[in-house]
Amino acid sequence: KAGGKAGGKKGKDLTADRTIESLYAELVELGIVQPVPPEHTLDAYAGDINIMGATLERNKYFPDPSMAQVRQMVTELAVLPLGASGETVHSAIPGHCKTLLLYGCKDTGKTALAHAIANHTGAIFFNLSPRNTDGKYPGKKETTLMIHMVFKVARTMQPAVIYVDELEKVFLSDKKKLREYKSKELFNRIKKDLLKEVKGMKKGERVMIVGCSSEPYLCVKKDQRGFMKEVSRFVYCPVPDDLSRRRVWEKCVERRVAETVAAGLVWPEPAEDAEREADGADADGSAEEAPEEAAGDVPAETTTGDDGAPAAPPGESPDAPPAEEGEEGEGEPDIEGQPAA
Repeated sequence: KAGGKAGGKKGKDLTADRTIESLYAELVELGIVQPVPPEHTLDAYAGDINIMGATLERNKYFPDPSMAQVRQMVTELAVLPLGASGETVHSAIPGHCKTLLLYGCKDTGKTALAHAIANHTGAIFFNLSPRNTDGKYPGKKETTLMIHMVFKVARTMQPAVIYVDELEKVFLSDKKKLREYKSKELFNRIKKDLLKEVKGMKKGERVMIVGCSSEPYLCVKKDQRGFMKEVSRFVYCPVPDDLSRRRVWEKCVERRVAETVAAGLVWPEPAEDAEREADGADADGSAEEAPEEAAGDVPAETTTGDDGAPAAPPGESPDAPPAEEGEEGEGEPDIEGQPAA
């Protein structure tokens, strides 16, 4: 035993004849090292505080954590330890968080939070999820080699985030249930080697395993004991409440407006809006005046006399015969029918 009882047994380097660059390139080619979307940050995990939380707790009712509390916990447990390179921060942290589990319903932002941890700390992102590694490095020896390569590159290029989605399925021991997922390799094939590497992680190493789970209740009895024992910290990701939904909608609208402007569809300037409103007001005013002007051209209402016959217009005799058609503009005819001089 190297180092005696205190040092323990030192593992054999399975890739002593290879460089870190070649190991990194192989993991990238197989999709185990993945790029992280830059838009996934803690600010993008939009949500507000629960203003009724303190009141409910005083009445011995403990509500779900707010999304603001989730951001705070992720910052304290993952971002600060991974982002700090000195021993000062690590010595001030009460416990060394080797594994962090984000659990909750589906589509509550668990994977986005794992990406946010890598973005804020500049960490390299390894995806060791069973579905991502299915069909890669088949067999027991190859699985051991894969885990060894991941942790060797992670320790060399720290900070590093090792992401494991559906972590509860890694701890399942029921092979019949594991075969129901119809995968090429059983989901729990990385359990033994993964736990071995986790036990070898020391305080001060900026390497963290971030797991996600939407069905933690699948682990029962001995599987549950092992699952709860190996995870250092648990953070529940709740469904957004009313205030958080409002913040999410605001973020969505801001993002859509930014995408529209980036696509070249420029929104009208405030000055253009004011001019358009002024033009609309002028058009409305002219439209209101037009009926009034038209009303002045309408002839006066016809009045009737005492006998019910229509009254003659002012300045005309009621007994005067009407003018014949075609004689408008000509002088009055004389007695003999000749036009007047």
